[in-house]
Amino acid sequence: MKLSAWVRSKEFFPNCPSIPDAFGDVADLGVGALLILTSDCEGPPAEALDAARDAGLEVHLWVKPTLGVKDPVTRTIPEALARAQEAETGIRLFRACMNHPVNAERGLANIRDLIANTAGRIAGIHIDYMRNDNALLLRKWPCRCEACQEGRLRWLGRGVLTEADLSDPAGMYKELEMRNR
Repeated sequence: MKLSAWVRSKEFFPNCPSIPDAFGDVADLGVGALLILTSDCEGPPAEALDAARDAGLEVHLWVKPTLGVKDPVTRTIPEALARAQEAETGIRLFRACMNHPVNAERGLANIRDLIANTAGRIAGIHIDYMRNDNALLLRKWPCRCEACQEGRLRWLGRGVLTEADLSDPAGMYKELEMRNR
């Protein structure tokens, strides 16, 4: 059986005194594959990929392509709802809207660049569109950008969800389905 290990690129690599030693130790423990989270599609340092290969480790990258989008179209909600979100949760969720075609196009360009930059040194890429967002926050405060409103027109007949829509499991299922296209 081949064991796998998960590494968060932004936290591990800058703080690791010797990547080759660390990966050698991991391989000695019986790990055969690394899943490296590279949220912004930058990819791990080249020396990390070389060290993994030298240690006999198979590398799979786990990327969240829209997090690395430059100048994204961000989620849109009215300011009053943004204040309510912040008051209730302590955060405002205004990252790239994954439904917007501009962000999807730029996210795919990020993936193409990552593939080109890591060619021959990785065994696979896990493209994580599903978990880019905090689904609980989006359930209560869904995006109102033009792409999301246009998407809802197709299944709801209007672009903005009402309080009744937000409490209807069937409607929320359709909202999730729309966000995951």
